[in-house]
Amino acid sequence: NRQDVARAALGCEVIVHAVNPPGYRRWGELVLPMIDNTIAVASAQGATIVLPGTIYNYGPDAFPLLRETSPQHPLTRKGAIRVEL
Repeated sequence: NRQDVARAALGCEVIVHAVNPPGYRRWGELVLPMIDNTIAVASAQGATIVLPGTIYNYGPDAFPLLRETSPQHPLTRKGAIRVEL
């Protein structure tokens, strides 16, 4: 809910987006709207977003050393969603 995010972030310079829906059954349909709310609120308030990451969005060709420029070739649906994030 965007209004809840806005209330929680009121006055913040940095928003740590460290939330996920419970379980994985509806992950694909819920995760992107959740980050959209955070982006909208951060944009409106001039805040920076910190998004903790995982390795789901990388394929085996990205290892052994990950960098910001490492290729994102996910092998799973969840990894593809992480790339969209």
